[in-house]
Amino acid sequence: MSNQRRGGAVPKAASSAQSPVTEYDIRLIDVTTRTVNFRVLRTPRQSFDQSLELRIDKNSERIDDTSFEVVLSVTIIFNNRDERPFDAQFAVAGTYSHKKGLPDEVVSYFKWVNGPVMLWPYMRELIASITGRAGYAPLVIETLDVSRFARSQSQEANTRKQSDESTG
Repeated sequence: MSNQRRGGAVPKAASSAQSPVTEYDIRLIDVTTRTVNFRVLRTPRQSFDQSLELRIDKNSERIDDTSFEVVLSVTIIFNNRDERPFDAQFAVAGTYSHKKGLPDEVVSYFKWVNGPVMLWPYMRELIASITGRAGYAPLVIETLDVSRFARSQSQEANTRKQSDESTG
């Protein structure tokens, strides 16, 4: 029981089996649907060509010394734009709280990796629900590959850091 992590933030030093696990208490305290833009373009049918891609964006904003918000946005882009059944864009926001004095690296990692991962199930449900209620077969998007997502976020952060260093 004492080795359980709460809130999901994983410090870099906790990777060794022999080193103690540091607990960072970051909690999701609120989830809000921010945006639902859904425009029907073709008569709803039970099924449609689901060859599509998802454009995923995220944003984060500090609220105060002990809380921040993460906004996860998804735009559905059909490969065949001329035959697309609908246009859709969704955004879900999560408010997180933590104890004062948490290291900036931990909060930053959580904002860009853990926060969006925790919001993903809410986004999946929203998309399936809205598409189903519009008369289409519910569009069930896949679960998030957390390790791949974390790697892509680390690469994105490194690119941002290098860009900031070269312009600064």
